[in-house]
Amino acid sequence: MGNRTHAAPAAAEGKQLCGARKTNGKGDCTRPAGWGTDHPGIGRCKWHGGCTPNHKKAVQRELATRAVETYGLPREIEPHEALLEEIHRTAGHVSWLELQVRQHDPESLVWGTTKSIEHGVTEEAAKPSVWVELYQTERRHLVAVCKAAIAAGIAERQVKLAEQQGALIAQVIRGVLEDLGVADNPDVPKIVRRRLLEAA
Repeated sequence: MGNRTHAAPAAAEGKQLCGARKTNGKGDCTRPAGWGTDHPGIGRCKWHGGCTPNHKKAVQRELATRAVETYGLPREIEPHEALLEEIHRTAGHVSWLELQVRQHDPESLVWGTTKSIEHGVTEEAAKPSVWVELYQTERRHLVAVCKAAIAAGIAERQVKLAEQQGALIAQVIRGVLEDLGVADNPDVPKIVRRRLLEAA
């Protein structure tokens, strides 16, 4: 058998490359970014420091920065702090909206109908109320932000605490409004949501 040469796998067009200066030969590493590491697609490959503790921390910070940009969070603070604040805030929204859904009669949580045509047959189905839609949207957002935070190296314990703090704030607000006898005021949900956003 003849001698084999193993060329470095080239990254697909448009993909990030490792880009580190080769130690043997000329030019830069053409392996995909993060090749052979637990952070594929970002940073150096495993042959150029991608598995070192310091590089892993740099990758986590990059993931946090990207998440902050994705969710449109404030840029004046550390990206990890911004993610925790978003978890805190969104958990408050979820808790508040859950209380709103619970206090409604089940029949009032659906309204109108949506029509769909399948195989030539028109079917009608009840549409969830705006409260249910908001609740489901905020829940999905909370899950997504929590995943982004954990991927960015924020400890799961910190994420959980931020969720609990946000939910606790919403429950306290609800209790105060009930004690004052204004919890059923139709303007309350809008005002509370705005105040939660301001507090965050």
